Amino acid sequence: MNQPFFPGNEINPKHPFYKWIDSIIENIKKNTFRTEINKKLAIQFLEKPRYYLLSVHPILTFKNKTFDVHQKEIHDFITENFNIDTMEGKDIIILDKELRSLLVGNHDGQIFLIS
Repeated sequence: MNQPFFPGNEINPKHPFYKWIDSIIENIKKNTFRTEINKKLAIQFLEKPRYYLLSVHPILTFKNKTFDVHQKEIHDFITENFNIDTMEGKDIIILDKELRSLLVGNHDGQIFLIS
């Protein structure tokens, strides 16, 4: 089975960054302040030059991966991989470089702004 494509450079799983992933995911699960937005608005919201993209596996946490992505890469990724009409998307979290959660996407094509 082919691995799904994610843009950017994968961060080594031994990097200290990975110790924060579980708590980031848990905080998002607890966060009820989320607003569903369309992908055009999501792209407009991402103004900074670089982000972290977390690929979140719904069951097998050892398959979670993190990528360092450029703004254009994340814009293209959202455009190509999210479609609410056909319920197609990826389970992802987009963080800024200060590790603040900004957007969450799911496999049903929904994108949420986290506040």
